[in-house]
Amino acid sequence: MHREVAIRGLTLIPLAALLLMPLTASATVAWADRSGRAASQSTVPVQFTVVDTVTGRTSRGSIGTFTASGLVCPSGTFADVEATIGINTERTCDDRSGAFDSNVRPGRGANPWLLIPGGTERYTSLRGRGDCLVSSGPPIVRTCQFLGAFDDVAPSGTVSRFTVSPASKHRYAVRTSFTAHDDVTSNAVVFRLSIRAGATTLAKRTGITTGEARSFVLRLKPPKAARQLMLTLTLVDPVGNTRTIRRTRRLPHRLLR
Repeated sequence: MHREVAIRGLTLIPLAALLLMPLTASATVAWADRSGRAASQSTVPVQFTVVDTVTGRTSRGSIGTFTASGLVCPSGTFADVEATIGINTERTCDDRSGAFDSNVRPGRGANPWLLIPGGTERYTSLRGRGDCLVSSGPPIVRTCQFLGAFDDVAPSGTVSRFTVSPASKHRYAVRTSFTAHDDVTSNAVVFRLSIRAGATTLAKRTGITTGEARSFVLRLKPPKAARQLMLTLTLVDPVGNTRTIRRTRRLPHRLLR
């Protein structure tokens, strides 16, 4: 029976039961064609599996072959580049459709592997996330399940309201509204909203939106030296594309006395 192992100090966790967001019900779309041309528009995320089999090592890390089911080419070779804080993996397709890159770093939560920029030919816009399970072998086999898409476009967002008004002698009320949506209309967008005064985070809100307006009223007490607030809105689509929007407002004079 295979067992899990750590690679160069990184413990690779078993396949997560859930990825960042649920897969939409309809995932039958036209991907980039087999001639190697990239998709002309973003596509709906789908789950697919990549199985790496280690056949040797170089001074940079493990090398070997891979097979895949769905979305990407069916087979090819891979090479790991191991670093102090992670592993970069480049997979090159046997059918000459291109290459795609992934990266793992500690601290990314349940789905630490990302499909990252750096792909070639068909895979320049491939993005995604997932996790991997490593068996000790021999041979050593790494099985990765990804949620991926040909989509390198970050979500869009608009902050329509960010006001600050006195609530009491030492407190204030922040009212904010925003809308956010992805270029793939069926995709949900994860948002992280924070209000800071300098380096101090005063409030945070998180959630999921599919384009509807979201509004919050936050009652906060600023540090005595604070003169303005910063709103930071981070938007993430299902395959990891991220956009960050920032706004600032000065505190009303009443609160500065």
